[in-house]
Amino acid sequence: MKKISNILILLFYMITCVIYGQHSKSEINKFLGVVGYLYDNKIQKEKINGKEYEIWLKEGEHLIPKTYSETGTCFFIYTDKDQYLVTAEHVARKTSLNTDLVISSENFLPHAFKLGDIIRNKNELDWVYHPIADVAVILLDSSKITEDFAKCFLPFDMINFSIDAPNRESEVTVFGYPLSLGIGKRISAITKVCKPSSGLIELPRFDNKRKSDFYLLDDPSVSGFSGGLVLKLPPSLDDAALRVWKIHNEYKIVGLVHGTIRDRQGGFSAIVPSYYIKETIEMAPGFSGTEIFKYPNGNIWSERIYKNGFPWTVVSNFDINGNIQEKGTLKDGNGDLHVYDDKGNLMQIRYYVNGVIHRIERKK
Repeated sequence: MKKISNILILLFYMITCVIYGQHSKSEINKFLGVVGYLYDNKIQKEKINGKEYEIWLKEGEHLIPKTYSETGTCFFIYTDKDQYLVTAEHVARKTSLNTDLVISSENFLPHAFKLGDIIRNKNELDWVYHPIADVAVILLDSSKITEDFAKCFLPFDMINFSIDAPNRESEVTVFGYPLSLGIGKRISAITKVCKPSSGLIELPRFDNKRKSDFYLLDDPSVSGFSGGLVLKLPPSLDDAALRVWKIHNEYKIVGLVHGTIRDRQGGFSAIVPSYYIKETIEMAPGFSGTEIFKYPNGNIWSERIYKNGFPWTVVSNFDINGNIQEKGTLKDGNGDLHVYDDKGNLMQIRYYVNGVIHRIERKK
């Protein structure tokens, strides 16, 4: 398990460098593979005299169940030690151990897993639900995450931690699989570029009527987008303008799709603010204990103590040749943690208070 964990963290650091470092006019294309979909084929039911009955059709001498498909979008987040699947609560509550999770592999070919095969707890779906917001998170089994699958994950610190809505002058991009579109022998996530049309407002959730905070987008959502990822990406710019944008901005996860508020004239997408994604992941189970990370040559990289998946105390940090690197002051959940790539370049300084990350200072 330690070998797998070390390979994953090296891969995740490389992915982070790519996400934050590339320059391209088509920023959206970089993220097409980070969303997957949850798929179930279910037997239709009908209520008769207050009781539910499955619908079966007779074809010749055989009875064939009348089925329908349900799809919902999901995405993937990693912390230093753990990997999570994220979706909307109302999507997660319809899943089972036999639900198919489908991601896009190389050349946009579908790669399917049974949900029960890739979660840490193989006996039951131990989803963690936010007490207010429409967010669900489940811990994945690191040993089941292939190199292709690892490319789907986004770093926890890419989440916008602020309790706010995106600026109305900006654009956001929604990623998902609405109306079962983009699904087949080749799969392609559907994207939708919108503008925020409200600040945070309190509305009743459509699934359970509990009040929660949302912000609205200027276009209605579509069935199947639920649980989808909302990203803040740069607008279409030439290379020079894109470099300027990146000096003052960052890619950010800014929300998760809840549903649509509409009437006959139109509607708005209701988006769960990203802060609630952060809170739900922090509530989810994670690794607790001491972990020693090593370079490919076998030298010790860093030793850290973790609590529920997040760094709690940093013990040491070395470069690839065994020389001491500044490790930061993190102890008992408070202080700063220095994060390096495998070539010894300082990437980030993360600042923690009581085990919760509060600020990230990027160095590369």
